[in-house]
Amino acid sequence: TEFAIPSTINGLPVTSIGDSAFDDCTKLESVTLPEGLRKIGTYSFYFCTNLKSVNIPSTVETIGVNAFRSTAITELTVPATVETISYGAFRDMTSLTTVTIEGDVHIPNYAFRGCTNLRTVYINGENATVGSSMAFCNASSNNQNTNNLTFYVKNYTVAVQVKTCMGVGSDYHIYVNNDLVYSLVYNENLKKNEEVVNKLKTVKNTSELQNALNNTAEGDIICLMPGVTYDAVTIAAPMAKNVTVFGAKDAVLKGMACDLPSFTTGAELCGFTLQNVAFEGKGFYLTNVSNQAPWGFVENFTMDGCSFKGDNKDDVLGNRLFDYGTDSPGSHQFINLKITNCTVDTAIQGIRVGALRGNCVISGNEITNVAHNAITIRSVQEGTTLVEDNVISGGGDRAFRIGANSATVNYVNNTITNTGDADDGSNFKANTLG
Repeated sequence: TEFAIPSTINGLPVTSIGDSAFDDCTKLESVTLPEGLRKIGTYSFYFCTNLKSVNIPSTVETIGVNAFRSTAITELTVPATVETISYGAFRDMTSLTTVTIEGDVHIPNYAFRGCTNLRTVYINGENATVGSSMAFCNASSNNQNTNNLTFYVKNYTVAVQVKTCMGVGSDYHIYVNNDLVYSLVYNENLKKNEEVVNKLKTVKNTSELQNALNNTAEGDIICLMPGVTYDAVTIAAPMAKNVTVFGAKDAVLKGMACDLPSFTTGAELCGFTLQNVAFEGKGFYLTNVSNQAPWGFVENFTMDGCSFKGDNKDDVLGNRLFDYGTDSPGSHQFINLKITNCTVDTAIQGIRVGALRGNCVISGNEITNVAHNAITIRSVQEGTTLVEDNVISGGGDRAFRIGANSATVNYVNNTITNTGDADDGSNFKANTLG
């Protein structure tokens, strides 16, 4: 049986489906829901065991408790308009194979429990959250998954929540933007679950963070936990390649010092990324730069989506989002450095970099309320540095301070207001400012 719910009845819009409206309609096979619908009530389609097809309109905001429990739907998309998924909303849907959740919605405990044929879950909301207990559990009595279940999520914060939700359940895999970051399978020979891939390292306090930085493996993703404040930490050689530190919502880091002379030839810092890290007091800064060890390289260093809040009175090392640490660049080189989409609110300077080589980018940053230079670039030694689409406002004696450069610095579409230098930066050339 197919049934289409009209958008209006007697001239009035249909905005909700009542509680238990189709409860136990076992002959119902397909339902079309109208645009304009805002609420799917509690038990609305509960135990419609032959219901194979349903659309959730892009106007729906609330899906009630056990609304689709024990239906035969095979594929499901939850639109971005949905603000509430209630407990058990899609429980025991044993024919369900694929779920797409579009918005920044909370996926509660038991939401998909008992969906024994579920194989693929797309969680597309950057700020989606996942219940810590059995949101996707497929077994009947404990938190053990019985399927080869694959999650595709948008960031590491969501990935950590999925991992926590799944616990020790076997045969599940988590991808962040198509990069496999975690995989747990059942080893038949050993008769136990075994981590095949585990790039995710969750750190709950400063000690765990420092330990993770001291013991890295290539490709590690070190995740700062929501709401936790971490004291300042230090990175030093040896460090594995392509390590990422990711800041969850409301996590705060009081500074990260890089012991630069420890990164000498043969012990380079390569592919290090700081993503969405909120710094307070001190940002990322280099130590012992004037006491250079032999030539070393920091290559493919990236800060993206980070923030910094300090003060605009004390000119101390680290009171910047990124601080090279000296106005006299030494032998260490930054190759292909990128600082993008970051914010600085109150600091002595915004960004101070030096000894640049390769293709370096400082782009899409917002810098406000700094005492001196918003962006200082000392010594571009080789290649091209692009300074693009930065927004600089609120104090400071110069938007840019450019040192003696033997290579090209390009300025494109920077917006500068209320600073000591009102030029928009478009006509700055290498070697024009000291």
